[in-house]
Amino acid sequence: MERLGGFKTEEDQLQRFEELRSYGDGLDMKACNGVMQAIDYGFLVTPSMKEHLTMDELSRVEQVPHQLQIVSYQPKLFRFMDEQYVDEFVKTGALMLTTVGRCRHLEDSNRCDKSEGEHTLLCKDSGMRIETKMRINDKALMLCTSLCHNHVITDPSTDNEKIESCALEIIRPFEFMQCVTQALLEQNIMVTKVLFGPCWYADGKLENRFSKGFIKDLAEDAVDKETGNLNKIFNVMATIGQDDVYFKKPLAKSFEQEYRFVWEHATKLESDTLILQVPEARQFCAKRQF
Repeated sequence: MERLGGFKTEEDQLQRFEELRSYGDGLDMKACNGVMQAIDYGFLVTPSMKEHLTMDELSRVEQVPHQLQIVSYQPKLFRFMDEQYVDEFVKTGALMLTTVGRCRHLEDSNRCDKSEGEHTLLCKDSGMRIETKMRINDKALMLCTSLCHNHVITDPSTDNEKIESCALEIIRPFEFMQCVTQALLEQNIMVTKVLFGPCWYADGKLENRFSKGFIKDLAEDAVDKETGNLNKIFNVMATIGQDDVYFKKPLAKSFEQEYRFVWEHATKLESDTLILQVPEARQFCAKRQF
């Protein structure tokens, strides 16, 4: 990594960074200041940014000692929808969220998934079989997007092709999620939990996530010796597998490459859809035409 230094004030430093920001490949402002006889203000630059430096600035670029960076990869997402809705979001920030219940009861058999957001955790151990059913509340709000950059989406089970002409590209998913969450809270939707990530695909409703000896290891503390009550075991099982249920889909749907956002909340909704005004989120999105 290289550093452009030699700025005499922090204001000069920030002003020049803003001028170069669009060439920074998503690099955020990373001040890299040196202290000699006086503070030498500077910031990290990318190769693309260097192409736009003056000769004087190039003479002030220096190598920075090795710095280890650990980065959580956030992919670009695509919300395929009619152009009129993409344009409306770009213009006003209008975004429609739907409930999990709506997804479970859609009339379109190709889109409906009655088992959406549910599975059963299975534990077979020490001669016992315990099943815990996990299910997302019907009223949880959801936004489904795709990791797929290809606008021609083929269902391998039927060879049917769906050709999309427009999408909302979410360039920075984390910041986008923060804006939507804040907008929900401002609309008095009492959000209690936010989850977002890629879906995983598997057939069947039973998921065995527990190693041999799970029940035996817990038995001393988890089983009520007088009543045989297993509530503590159920609670531990639920804790281990509770977030998986938000992202599980049938294997046949894996071609969708879905990435979803889910907002659990404690508010009674009047409809299974919610039109939310999120103008702040527009800065993290772009219209994509194919």
